[in-house]
Amino acid sequence: MQSKIYFAHANGIPAAVYQSLWQCLQDTYQVSYLPIVGMNAAYPVSLHWEALVDEVLEDMQQRYGNEAVIGVGHSFGALLLWRCAFKRPERFTQLVLMDPPIMMGMRAMVFEPLQYFKLKMADKFSPAGVTLRRRDTWQHRDEAYQSLRHNRLFQHFEEACFADYMQHGLVATGVDETVTLRIPKRLEAEIFRQFPVYWWRKPSVALNLPVHLLAASGGLFYQQGHTTAFTRKFGIQQTVVQGGHMFPLEQVAHTADLLRQILCQKSA
Repeated sequence: MQSKIYFAHANGIPAAVYQSLWQCLQDTYQVSYLPIVGMNAAYPVSLHWEALVDEVLEDMQQRYGNEAVIGVGHSFGALLLWRCAFKRPERFTQLVLMDPPIMMGMRAMVFEPLQYFKLKMADKFSPAGVTLRRRDTWQHRDEAYQSLRHNRLFQHFEEACFADYMQHGLVATGVDETVTLRIPKRLEAEIFRQFPVYWWRKPSVALNLPVHLLAASGGLFYQQGHTTAFTRKFGIQQTVVQGGHMFPLEQVAHTADLLRQILCQKSA
């Protein structure tokens, strides 16, 4: 019988873009997900992602009833599932967090008042400012491909993953052949702005379930020491993956192998 995984995607990257990863695990695991978190007006993007936590938990309830499942998240999705697990720990049997956007210590203390008072300077502490300056409309898909393929975010994506982004990350505008981002950049920026910066102060106790963090060696969260501080505070095992923040879409087979190893350790 296949074990069930509930997956949560990175900000700006629809869940279907990760299908190459889940195809590597389909013999053992049944993966489900909300296609895009944050697009439902009933769950608006609010401070500390409170409504988004409820959106994910409601989706899990509809899919699984009261059954507990494995939670796997990448970036925004990883931290979101961590918050879901603190609110409803009975929903999960274990968590795997792939390079969650963790901010701890002095940097978090500086960001918090900027965020609370909605000061423009807050955008320098998150990718929100860069996101709003991104191009988001192209005359046709070929132009979008040429524009994005060598973009810093996508340049190391495996070709199959980038093809999935082209299919699921863009949508026709209805005007000629013009395409735009499926996840509007203003929504993506707002998710960054409402980042749950206070979480590392409360709760201050560890979850009573296995949690494993995969940190990207080239990612800011590991390089600045945030993931290491996080794992020490909550007694979580950390594995450092050689690569950048988007490693699940850049090293698909390797990421699948790591997930198998971690999940098999728990079930053994």
